[in-house]
Amino acid sequence: MIYAKWNEDGTHIDPISGEQVQHHKGDWKTDEEGRYYTEYLGNRELGENQVVNLQDILTDEGSMMNKADFFDSDGYDKSAWGIAFKTMATIAPYMIPGVSGPWMMAATGFNLLSVLPTYYKALTSMVAGDMAPNSFSTRLENWFRKFEPSKSYRGREGLFTLEGVSSMLADTLG
Repeated sequence: MIYAKWNEDGTHIDPISGEQVQHHKGDWKTDEEGRYYTEYLGNRELGENQVVNLQDILTDEGSMMNKADFFDSDGYDKSAWGIAFKTMATIAPYMIPGVSGPWMMAATGFNLLSVLPTYYKALTSMVAGDMAPNSFSTRLENWFRKFEPSKSYRGREGLFTLEGVSSMLADTLG
């Protein structure tokens, strides 16, 4: 699942006002009540779309638990405390004796499996000379993306944000 955005510039009928409205590529889509929604990616390439990560849906949006959920990163920004706790939780399994070995093997295996669809698509396009996307590989690649750690909107704006640097730190130490 991805957060629904317009893939091209154009016009659409606003479900609230009933008027025709101009939209731009990358603008968020809204439902009849003006709320953002998600849609299934299917066989489409991910491109610039944002995947709904499993960490972001552990708690209901706007709930009391959601305010304390340091894994949730689907908002505009993230607090420094939330970033610190998320980084510590990511690194912690690698520091615990007896857990670190199996955790590292499982993480390595999962990460190797997650790149196989990309390698398969690259290899088939080199051999066959066809750049048409393979639907099974694309679906599998998109499925693995929901397990990647998410970042807030501001965290995705650049590499050297607090959230970006802490994510690099967690990837390096973990």
